[in-house]
Amino acid sequence: RPLPILSDMHYSEDSHTLFASLELPGVKKHNVHVKLATCYFNHIKFVSVEAENAPVIVNPVLRERHFGMMRRVIQVPSHTKIEDVDASMEDGVLSLRIYCGKPFNMDDEQVVPVRG
Repeated sequence: RPLPILSDMHYSEDSHTLFASLELPGVKKHNVHVKLATCYFNHIKFVSVEAENAPVIVNPVLRERHFGMMRRVIQVPSHTKIEDVDASMEDGVLSLRIYCGKPFNMDDEQVVPVRG
């Protein structure tokens, strides 16, 4: 099971852009994979970040850091294209910029009755 990637996210209402900073300490750029995809059963579009790191010391006396596969999934609007996603990495932090377009009107909430 992949470890979660710690992150901070901010949505700019001015630029309609989601900014995400994901911590990937000790991970090299060539071990980071960012993908834009759509879930096959519910058709929700998402950006997936996967990374992997290995321990530096093979048999440590004390191990407090986690190693192995890490993953984070960020849902994005269905109209998101690959051109809308920008990724850069510096000092163990992956920065994502995802253009999301104007916010959706939140007045579509409906109550689903529970039977039984």
